[in-house]
Amino acid sequence: MRAIAPIVLGSLMPADPAARAAALTEGMATLDEYLAHFSLPLQKQVRLVFGALSLLPVRLLLLGTASRWRSADPARVEAFLHRAQGSGLAPLRLVFALLHSMTVLAWFDQPGAWNELGYPGPPIDRPQWPEAVS
Repeated sequence: MRAIAPIVLGSLMPADPAARAAALTEGMATLDEYLAHFSLPLQKQVRLVFGALSLLPVRLLLLGTASRWRSADPARVEAFLHRAQGSGLAPLRLVFALLHSMTVLAWFDQPGAWNELGYPGPPIDRPQWPEAVS
């Protein structure tokens, strides 16, 4: 997701490298929170997608490289996303939709992203996720 978020979000992310890295880290933490609170069947499906995307043969097919997603050339990641979005294969379009929507949801849930849009925030305080019980 760290390789996909900058492509999906583009100019919405801060230009300053340190601020960009911090925003990306915060976005990934937000995404982790979402995933932790998905239903178990949905968590299983997301794990299957992420597991498949991490396989070497899949990376070779989709990215055209053996590099892991985080070190893949951003142009290859962007090309994959464009191909997946317009693919004639429904499963590939669904993978794109999952990756895109999770990125956008996690990003726009961050108060730091609201400032960039001029959004003052929700009119009422948002409820916080309950702490996980071990």
